[in-house]
Amino acid sequence: LPHSVRIYAFPIISGLAIFLILGSVYSWIFTTGVVVSDAVQEKLFPQFLGSKNRFGAPSTGLIVSSMISIIFVILTYQDNMKDHFAFMITLLTLLTFIIYLAINLSFFKIMTQKKQSTLYNVTIGSLSLISCITAIIILTYNLQ
Repeated sequence: LPHSVRIYAFPIISGLAIFLILGSVYSWIFTTGVVVSDAVQEKLFPQFLGSKNRFGAPSTGLIVSSMISIIFVILTYQDNMKDHFAFMITLLTLLTFIIYLAINLSFFKIMTQKKQSTLYNVTIGSLSLISCITAIIILTYNLQ
């Protein structure tokens, strides 16, 4: 790009990169906060994580998710914005798949408790389990 364009484009691109990183972190926080709250209602997670504020938001789950996210952002800081963004997206995606793996295992627990181990449920659950494990292996390899 010509120098005159780069002068104006750099702040815009940097701002968009920061916006994308924060958007990814916040979407992960809210997703995991809601997942934790729902898992508490199903008695799959400890009850203290399920407390809600006066607006009905899963406050404790969101606080725990936020604290974990802040720790990861601090620990994974890199000078190169592109590398930092790629690492954060990969790491947050990996953590999301780990949560999905726990949810999938909970599906099998609920399925056996309610005696609904049909061929369809076992097939769908097994395919989901294999997909989660495959994604976790691939993402773990990409982090190295």
